[in-house]
Amino acid sequence: LTNGPITVTADVTDAALNPATDNDPITLDNTLPTIDITTPIEGDNVVNASEDNDVTISGSTTDVEDGQTVTITFSDGTDTVTTTATVSGGNWTATNADISGLTNGPITVTADVTDVALNPATDNDPITLDNSIPIVDSFSTIDITPVLTGQGDPNETLTIELDTNGDNVIDVTYSITTDSTGNWSLNTETQSPINGAFPVLADEDVIDITATDPAGNSGIGVVTISVDTDGDGLTNNDEIDLGTDPNNPDTDGDGISDGQEVTDGTDPLDDCDSIGGTPLDTSDCDNDGLTNAEEAALGTDPNNPDSDNDGLLDGEEVTLSTDPNNPDTDGDTILDGQEVTDNTNPLDDCESNGGTPLDTSDCDMDGLTNAQEATLGTDPFNPDSDGDLILDGKEVDDETDPLDPCDNIGGTPPAGSACDISIYNDL
Repeated sequence: LTNGPITVTADVTDAALNPATDNDPITLDNTLPTIDITTPIEGDNVVNASEDNDVTISGSTTDVEDGQTVTITFSDGTDTVTTTATVSGGNWTATNADISGLTNGPITVTADVTDVALNPATDNDPITLDNSIPIVDSFSTIDITPVLTGQGDPNETLTIELDTNGDNVIDVTYSITTDSTGNWSLNTETQSPINGAFPVLADEDVIDITATDPAGNSGIGVVTISVDTDGDGLTNNDEIDLGTDPNNPDTDGDGISDGQEVTDGTDPLDDCDSIGGTPLDTSDCDNDGLTNAEEAALGTDPNNPDSDNDGLLDGEEVTLSTDPNNPDTDGDTILDGQEVTDNTNPLDDCESNGGTPLDTSDCDMDGLTNAQEATLGTDPFNPDSDGDLILDGKEVDDETDPLDPCDNIGGTPPAGSACDISIYNDL
């Protein structure tokens, strides 16, 4: 019969031939519907990481009434993801299918629909799920033509794009193939780019790297150039900032590298400031006016500006001719520094405020030591204790009494002295 309305009539008679009849309408629909998946899905029949959680699939039907539901199934052979669409005007579209959890590789897409008469239709197409993102290793290097590395799927071709000046524009493009384990390596010094040229880089330049696989998955990495020309552990730019010499690993010459000094918290520009270093002979580490070599010769402490703690810098003592290793050069019990403050002579034990001269000194220059004067009872600070104009020492030599102004040879007693006068007459 022809598809469409069908009249069903039932006739019967009884034994007396009395007739009876009934009829009802039905519809004959034995035309099979069709469904078709529009390909390529996602433009290339490959679903990558940027598409796998929002896959859009569409298609068309014939002999399927509007409002019928299309069931779409994605299968990796073990797991499935199902979504639906509604037929309208012979077309259907399903969106937001998340297949990110399926296994990478071949995926079978099946679309099923029935018409109102429950006649089924089905279609299926293969796609590929590849949501594995290439890896780009990030690191710092002193090499201005670094070897770039990373990982991808085994034996796949990657496009490596480099932005070498931070302007978000690709400067150099390479093509590289991963090995059987998925590792890749690109030597920028020897590898020929397919576009652009690798530039000459300098300290603190940054390479922004993008690795893209055939599915369109992209991974990124950053390589920072840290040039250390002298190998002291500081980049050239760090040295410029510090004021050190990027071509000299030990700018201050103390035997400790600039980088180690920065680590130690000492000054790489000051040979006197280090841990375990040796200052230069020409330096004055304690700022006392003497070089380290001069202090070594004198036996003073090159790290103590006042080695004997007498209140005078070692260099001042050298200028004054006092002893920088003896706090009381003249031995009068008054520190050299105090004598300078008192404006007395730190080289003369006889000149001080409150000091004690040495027994061996002759403070009044009368020919007697202080010890001799103490024994005699004469004044060690008066060269003529009895005032008879004869030095005490001379009187001792003459065997006269340096304490008796009337006892002298050739002297003159002070006015008012009571002296006995004897007149001798040799007949």
